[in-house]
Amino acid sequence: MTTSRTRFEPQIRVTRSGGGSRRSVEAELEIHSPVEAVWRALTDAAELENWFPPAACVEEGAGGSIELIRDDQMKTRMPIEIWEPGYG
Repeated sequence: MTTSRTRFEPQIRVTRSGGGSRRSVEAELEIHSPVEAVWRALTDAAELENWFPPAACVEEGAGGSIELIRDDQMKTRMPIEIWEPGYG
């Protein structure tokens, strides 16, 4: 099986909203890779660890979560609101 690297071309915009110190980040990426490969890269813990955090945990499905772990003091847990494998 041959694997190809996914190519990302980010277009990132940082905006301030509400007149305060609150910021938001919007990013748009054009990814030249099959939908299935991108899905795995973003939702499979082992695949995430190949390109982003040293460790990751994924509790699949809506209501689950993705946790990115750098070390004991630096963890980010993100809830999964929608889980649609194969969507594209």
